[in-house]
Amino acid sequence: MLETAVHARLPLITTRTDDLLNAVDVLAALIEEPVQPFSSYNSKLKDRVYVSFGFPDKDDAGGLYRSMVMADSTLVIINSDDPVPEAFDAGVMPIPKALVKKHLQQCGADNEEVIRCMTGLTIKQVVELVRLTQASFGDVLPRHLMKVRSRLMAQTPGLIQVDTEYDLYLPDPALEKWGTRNAVYFLDPKDPRLVPRGLLLNGPPGVGKTMAAKYVARNLGVPLYRLDLSASLGRYVGESEANLSRLLAVIDQEEPCVLLIDEVEKIFQAKEDSGVTSRLLGQLLWWLQEHKSRVLTVMTTNDRDALPPELYRSGRIDKVLEVARPTKDEAIALAIETLKTFGLDGAAKCKSVGEIVKMEYGETTSHADIVALVREIIKTKKWL
Repeated sequence: MLETAVHARLPLITTRTDDLLNAVDVLAALIEEPVQPFSSYNSKLKDRVYVSFGFPDKDDAGGLYRSMVMADSTLVIINSDDPVPEAFDAGVMPIPKALVKKHLQQCGADNEEVIRCMTGLTIKQVVELVRLTQASFGDVLPRHLMKVRSRLMAQTPGLIQVDTEYDLYLPDPALEKWGTRNAVYFLDPKDPRLVPRGLLLNGPPGVGKTMAAKYVARNLGVPLYRLDLSASLGRYVGESEANLSRLLAVIDQEEPCVLLIDEVEKIFQAKEDSGVTSRLLGQLLWWLQEHKSRVLTVMTTNDRDALPPELYRSGRIDKVLEVARPTKDEAIALAIETLKTFGLDGAAKCKSVGEIVKMEYGETTSHADIVALVREIIKTKKWL
């Protein structure tokens, strides 16, 4: 929107960025025009783009607006301290992909997988992330970039980046099939109507629904964020809705990425009668239906029946997947694979673990129970 507003020569435009160091270069790359500091403003020069950090003349905003109109020019105001009613609010300043690629080329790391790891970052953060990853791991592999990024970047209240590293995950065949079929349409869509929108994972606790979101994000090579709607609840009228709107705007800027809404049913079980929950639901439904960003939403629930059906209808998400408890054979296979992650893959140990799992297995046994059982066996038998 910022690029379009400048090309339309709107007189006053406000935008926000956390990277003041590179803001002018980013603006120039975005609009593909020269940008001049407002201190060099000359009313005789026409069709110019000026930039100012903060509002240059708060007492005469109307006069400044008229001056820009007469000169057929635009003033872009970065990080104004106060609202400017006369200005068009272009929101957060986007970072052109070409500029990110240029900086990554200087570091010798400009492939598409690396570029996807930089979504939503400022140029300053891109440079810092690459250098810190090189210092920590001696390379800039996507998984290392994501690990450093999750530790480095400041968290937005209500939106937490999740580390997608895990020791072991055996994906459900239906999830694996869905991911294989949809990956190319998410990462390199030929038609925006084919971009996958998301999944609802339904199943009892401990079966790996949250881990499935990590699996999806890791396979796509994009960041994973968890939306904590409870953190958006405010004390004053309209505050909760404004907080959620801000969080959704932030996540749109992070594309491509995966958004996790964990245990979504709990949002709608809160006992309140002020109408806040229904208004938040309305906002979320609207965003799920209308957002154009490449944000893949993964919702998890322990009780699908507790959810309003409109939350997971077609058009808002693509599919509901049932995540079941493991069968006895699956539990044994999971136990053996978990044992191998500890470097314990001897036949005798695998057989011993398999026999214990057979005895301990029950109808309510979950994936998490099996992993915990294997760890307890290792400690009890002092294998490590």
